[in-house]
Amino acid sequence: MNLIITEVKKTVLLTCKKIGFMEEVTELQDLEMQHITVDKEVKEYEKSILKNRLADPSIDDHSFMIIGWREHLANEIKKLKREKAKKKNINKLVKSAISIQKTSAQDADALGFMARSFVLATMPHSKPKTNEFERINGDYKLNMWSPPSVGLPYGAAPRLFLAYITKQIKQTKSRDISLGDNLNQFMKELGLIPTGGRFGTITNLKAQIRKTLECSFRISNDSSQLKEGVRLDIADKYSLWWNQKDPRQRSIFPSTIRISEGFYNDVMENAIPLDMRVLKELKGSAFTLDIYMFLTHRLAYLKHETVIPYEVLFEVFGSNYKELKTFKFKFKKALQKQTLYTVLDKLLRACPQTRTTYMALELKKC
Repeated sequence: MNLIITEVKKTVLLTCKKIGFMEEVTELQDLEMQHITVDKEVKEYEKSILKNRLADPSIDDHSFMIIGWREHLANEIKKLKREKAKKKNINKLVKSAISIQKTSAQDADALGFMARSFVLATMPHSKPKTNEFERINGDYKLNMWSPPSVGLPYGAAPRLFLAYITKQIKQTKSRDISLGDNLNQFMKELGLIPTGGRFGTITNLKAQIRKTLECSFRISNDSSQLKEGVRLDIADKYSLWWNQKDPRQRSIFPSTIRISEGFYNDVMENAIPLDMRVLKELKGSAFTLDIYMFLTHRLAYLKHETVIPYEVLFEVFGSNYKELKTFKFKFKKALQKQTLYTVLDKLLRACPQTRTTYMALELKKC
């Protein structure tokens, strides 16, 4: 029995050395080659261990550590692949930012807008538990209600949709907006790739558009000197004719929206200019989109260095987070991604800089 254990330990150490478990492996390709080579040996060795264990059950359980090492190696490969994908994504963001820097949004026909009301007080980031929602930003307050069978809009899709129709309102100066007769083309306008299935982008977008159009919005100002409020529903009526099963197929009739008078007036008077290219790049996160739109608005009229405490930012963005500590972490993470675009956004006509400290967000111009 001792002889078997000794041989097991020798083989374990030899295999461990081959795997490179004791040395830091930095190249994914090398690690995968090691995995392919060693995996065959490990499988054969496992068989021999199991066979010997059946012959002598008293063999030490440490002999079976080799099984866990192969799993460890597979996990290391997955980890390196994730890091590789992350670096690839960062490189893509940098290239996009450089492209945005070269051409202004107006010259690139990418000038978009967002209703100021939805920048000062933002919609939910994740799915609300009820059909009512409230966001308070100082004296400014946004209330949302929807039919229980429909639910409230949330996430990135409603923000992209509102940016699109706000742009159409500003361009056409009309309350009648056409979304076209082709769902595939409309999704490309929003920077989305059509995917089917229950959790695909097609299902999500159609559901979020309906939630947005069915939702009732109310904006109010409750300061010591002024009490005012306005109902800001998006549409008086709408017709969506898109074919969900085949998004490339043209429908018989175009999908249309009749914009409400209140929302139309709010857009024409107070819409905030944005770069649609930036929105498309940041479409993966509702939080990041909100930060981009908020900073674009604040930096546009910034005259001197401004410090915004996290407690204030928590009021603007943080209704989905229970603790300020969690919000600060999420905010800094999102800001790292969108600062790249905010700095390069020529709509600001300046050289804005943002910096996060332990206590606050600092905004200043170069």
